[in-house]
Amino acid sequence: MSQEKVDKRKQEKYNRLHPKKSTSIKKFIPYVVIAIIAILFICWVGFSIDREINPEKYTTTAPAITSSSVKKSKKEIESLREELIKNGDTNVAVENTKDSKKTKDSKKDSKKDSKKDSKKDSKK
Repeated sequence: MSQEKVDKRKQEKYNRLHPKKSTSIKKFIPYVVIAIIAILFICWVGFSIDREINPEKYTTTAPAITSSSVKKSKKEIESLREELIKNGDTNVAVENTKDSKKTKDSKKDSKKDSKKDSKKDSKK
């Protein structure tokens, strides 16, 4: 036999004993895709059943929408605020009226000072 025939037969034997990895991967991919689809389907069914059994778990109550066109007086706003604080609403900031007046006054003073400084700088 010639050397070419010997090499050819050796290569054929090697190919029979060691199949290509790409073919084994191609055989494996459909199983993975089917498994993922099955898992997603099972999760969807479970979620649907749970939603039917416990509807309060998945329903949310939307906060009341107030119209911005209705103007309220300061007294009404303050009474609503106090009522919310009394009911324990954590979204309402509790502030002392004395402290808030001081901060407002200090902001006004700082604005006046900055205006005076800018006028002095412009005169120079």
